[in-house]
Amino acid sequence: MNTVMTARLHHNEIRNRSHAFVQKWREESREEAEAKSFWDAFFSVFGIERKDVAVFE
Repeated sequence: MNTVMTARLHHNEIRNRSHAFVQKWREESREEAEAKSFWDAFFSVFGIERKDVAVFE
């Protein structure tokens, strides 16, 4: 894994991103088909890239 320093996001920015994330993924039901996209979007809420913190099978 890469160690990457990113600028910290303000609490309000994380809140806004998390709200948008919930709205986007609320109706999704294809868990296996959308797994990587889901995690990419989830980590984006916090301003980080999935590939920097997680490895998929």
